[in-house]
Amino acid sequence: MPEYQPPLFDSPAPPPKRRRAQPTTARYAKIKPKHRTLCDDCCRAIHELGQALAPYPRHAVWRRTDAAGAVLLCQAHKDERHDEDAR
Repeated sequence: MPEYQPPLFDSPAPPPKRRRAQPTTARYAKIKPKHRTLCDDCCRAIHELGQALAPYPRHAVWRRTDAAGAVLLCQAHKDERHDEDAR
């Protein structure tokens, strides 16, 4: 039976992993998706109003991130949400 050997180094415990804090306000970032990506608000309007009454969905060019998560928005819906956030 081998004798007990102490460890070579007295290494401390690894540092705790840092978690990113949830944003308190909405943040907007310009995106350039590689594939055609539709605005989430435009798609929601299609489901609420129906395909016949809803306007044609636009391409997403903005990502809005807040505590609830991220949504992809077109320019018009980004402006609407930004105005609502300012109030």
